[in-house]
Amino acid sequence: MSKRNYNVFFNAHTVSGIVISVALYIIFFAGAFALFKDEITTWQEGSYVYTSARKDIDFDRILSSIDKEHSLVGRNVQLYIDKEPNKIYASISASKDSLALETNKTSQYFSVNIQNLEKKTYSEGYSLGEFLYRLHFFHQIPSIGIYLAGFIALFFLFAIVTGVIVHWKKMISNFYDFNPKNALKRVWSDAHTALGLIGLPFQFVFAITGAYFALTLLVLLPANFIYNGDQVKLMEELRPERRTIDWITASKQDIPSYNDFVLKSDSLISDFHPHMVYIKNYGGVNMQYILTGNISDKESFAGTARFVHDQLSKEFKIEKHPDTFSYIEDVQAVVSKLHFAEYGGSYIKIIYFILAFITCFVIITGFLFG
Repeated sequence: MSKRNYNVFFNAHTVSGIVISVALYIIFFAGAFALFKDEITTWQEGSYVYTSARKDIDFDRILSSIDKEHSLVGRNVQLYIDKEPNKIYASISASKDSLALETNKTSQYFSVNIQNLEKKTYSEGYSLGEFLYRLHFFHQIPSIGIYLAGFIALFFLFAIVTGVIVHWKKMISNFYDFNPKNALKRVWSDAHTALGLIGLPFQFVFAITGAYFALTLLVLLPANFIYNGDQVKLMEELRPERRTIDWITASKQDIPSYNDFVLKSDSLISDFHPHMVYIKNYGGVNMQYILTGNISDKESFAGTARFVHDQLSKEFKIEKHPDTFSYIEDVQAVVSKLHFAEYGGSYIKIIYFILAFITCFVIITGFLFG
């Protein structure tokens, strides 16, 4: 590489690193603790933990309790089966039933305790873990915060690429030559290179997946042209489980058991772990039950599954089988697992935690000798 090109890449790496250093440090520092968001929330609440398999949750009891308070007829219901042992999160849309009371024509979001059915609004259940998770994406900055985080991730990717180009020839030698007894500036320089090499794959993955999550709106812009601007159709392709179904009328039949639906789904695919519960047009003649989840990482890293039961046609089907690869759905599942350490259990989270703090130190050393 010519000296001129080297200087161009070196200056580009230095300037981009300095510009994003503070914000990037916050992202990785908050992200390291956000990996244990659920554990932090459980610790903060100080309540007893009752662990049970997600498929053993009494969904009928929970839905009945929510129905008594919010009258679910005509609503779309979404239950997020969180990793917190005692909680699930419920999102219910405004009722589409013309006979519904005005109070039921507003959407609601709250948490439900699996054991005692205690409900908390988002503000009542706001915790340190949630604060750190939102800080990781700069959600505290209204409207533009998440996009700011996305562009920082892009600049971080640029800094990684230029840094590899600049240090390529001496990257390995500097790694082995690192000596804390050297002059202080040399220590910062060598530590920056050595630790940067250790965390390079992790940082590269985080830069790409972080940019994807934070800048999804920009990622989808090219897809809008493919679908001729039909965003409804586009979102149905990306999130089939969230497609909209028109309301017809209320049904006079009893609400079928969701517990039975879960048990039937679990019996068809071994080692199935439910993740999201969807109910379309609750209490309607065309009500639909949808259950999404995944199988063990040991069986398939991106093995997602989706079950559907249509009340109108009485049809039950596996709409997405773990053995069937879907580019759109499975790629999104892989990106999510890689970014949030949703694989490998607590050991992977601990490794991510250490690598996140190594990255924080890389940022500090780069600033000190830059």
